[in-house]
Amino acid sequence: MKPGMKPTEYRVLVKPDPVERKTEAGIVLPESVAEQREMAQQKGSLVAVGGNAFEDWNGNIPKVGDRILFGKYKGFEAEGVDGEKYKLCNDKDITAILEE
Repeated sequence: MKPGMKPTEYRVLVKPDPVERKTEAGIVLPESVAEQREMAQQKGSLVAVGGNAFEDWNGNIPKVGDRILFGKYKGFEAEGVDGEKYKLCNDKDITAILEE
């Protein structure tokens, strides 16, 4: 299912990687802590880009579907029509394209 939103201008839509709900020792994290960690995650997938995104970039330009690193606390959380959580941020908040 799709998120049901398209970023505008210089914005990009990122799907952050899921965060483990348990520690390595097996302690279950409270929902509030897990949500905070989830949105602080730096790795994710580029889902959609606005019409002017990456317009003034030189070199490697991220494409939809690329795995990326992005600023921890940049942008804001948005919920798609699919019920998933996304980050809507500026194109400049992307710091690297991951080669996996």
